[in-house]
Amino acid sequence: MYKAYGIASGTVSELDHLVPLELGGANDVANLWPEIGKLPNPKDKVENDLREEVCSGKVSLAAAQKAIAADWMTAEAQLGVS
Repeated sequence: MYKAYGIASGTVSELDHLVPLELGGANDVANLWPEIGKLPNPKDKVENDLREEVCSGKVSLAAAQKAIAADWMTAEAQLGVS
């Protein structure tokens, strides 16, 4: 996966899910991509926050999946999650 994206060996990164497992994402290649940057990455908090909102019934699973797949950095604002 890293080679396909042209990422050098030893680069600080993780294999991440476009739609996270806690929101029904899969470990399929189509849902995985290497994310470069510090670990744990800031997307993890967004994933956990959205899971909590879905489990509490405040946000639908489909809406959370769509928002995080479109742009995880704006997903919470788009869904009205603070």
